[in-house]
Amino acid sequence: MLLRILVLLTVAFPALAQPVSGPITYKLDPKKSWVYVVIYNESSVMGFGHDHGIRAMDFTGTVVWDATDLSKCQVDISFPVTVLETDPPGMREREKLALDEAVGENDKRRIRDNFLAASQLDAANHPTISYRSTSCSGTTGNVTVTGDLTIRGQTKAITTTMVVTPTGTSFTAGGAFRARATDFGFQPYTNWVGVGTLRNKDEMKFVIDVVGTPAW
Repeated sequence: MLLRILVLLTVAFPALAQPVSGPITYKLDPKKSWVYVVIYNESSVMGFGHDHGIRAMDFTGTVVWDATDLSKCQVDISFPVTVLETDPPGMREREKLALDEAVGENDKRRIRDNFLAASQLDAANHPTISYRSTSCSGTTGNVTVTGDLTIRGQTKAITTTMVVTPTGTSFTAGGAFRARATDFGFQPYTNWVGVGTLRNKDEMKFVIDVVGTPAW
């Protein structure tokens, strides 16, 4: 009986029956993935400014993965800065940001206009954010990934540990790292609001939690 079940599974689900070997190219799904940055507030006046999550609502991304040779891994992700949204549904809950500090749609649009402005991401002159890996090491599961992150035309090498789960039918990877606005050539947002200074911290948290399927 067991042998018959195994045969049936092999016929019905061949990808599950085969070991994952050799390089597989996975296409990442932005609708199932979360790629975002957390901006932290350090305003001088209590009650002015809040922490926010800024999510890429769409992106193009692929991962080339070979479970037998991690040196062959290749990660490519890019998106136009105009797809970034402030605190989209589920964002604050996911990142455990204070729900009582959520802002309305008008404030979300204002925040978006601010981070796309010339003094921040400068969307008019630098319309794309991109990441491309340069090396991977470790073992399947916990993988150290190094790559080049380009924001506002400035590129910085980033190294982070990712929890990676590849199979013949799916790919997931999750990790986070910290970087500063000044690493990419701009100052954190600052604005005088009459009673004090509205200001973001220089350090930001970047989160990558992606899901993909084979690109064949």
